[in-house]
Amino acid sequence: MMDTEGSEIHMGELGSAPSAKTEDGEIWIFSVQTFDSPRPESTININYDGFAEDVKVGDELLVDSGMVRFDVIEKIGPDVKCRCTDPGLLLPRANLIFWRDGKDVDFIAISFVKSAEGIKHLKSYIATRSRDSDIAVIAKIESINSLKNLEEIIQASDGAMVARGDLGAHIPLEQVSSAQQKIVQLCKHLNKPVIVAS
Repeated sequence: MMDTEGSEIHMGELGSAPSAKTEDGEIWIFSVQTFDSPRPESTININYDGFAEDVKVGDELLVDSGMVRFDVIEKIGPDVKCRCTDPGLLLPRANLIFWRDGKDVDFIAISFVKSAEGIKHLKSYIATRSRDSDIAVIAKIESINSLKNLEEIIQASDGAMVARGDLGAHIPLEQVSSAQQKIVQLCKHLNKPVIVAS
């Protein structure tokens, strides 16, 4: 069994400290710059070069699926200045997503479960490396882009998984139950197995 992950934006290491605590209202800089000398205080490296270009002032940054939240208040060249609105613990390699107008913003290339084409490529790749094996592809529905292409994704897959926790970080929580119901009903209609995960 293999769980392939879509493209994600991640934070870099936090220097010598294993974690960093944030405070409400505190200002942090998220940067794509690399620093030869010690990184400036309250600055975090990001692994995506187009980060500062794609993000907008007013976006909400969710770290580690919403464990810590920031508002984007200013862009300065390759740096994005943010104010902490929901404090917590920052951990190295934590994933980042942005909400704009209450919706997840997808910055990077299409992931395997965002289109039927991606699933076909994945199936082809698996088939060439595991001849005479019966391998099924279950599409993990975990982002707003997956929901947009839901029917074609499920038709191209051998089944689907409703990733409720991940969906709750990408769409408003009150929409998760209706999205789950839609996925389950569509799978039943197309005679495909469906897994509901927490």
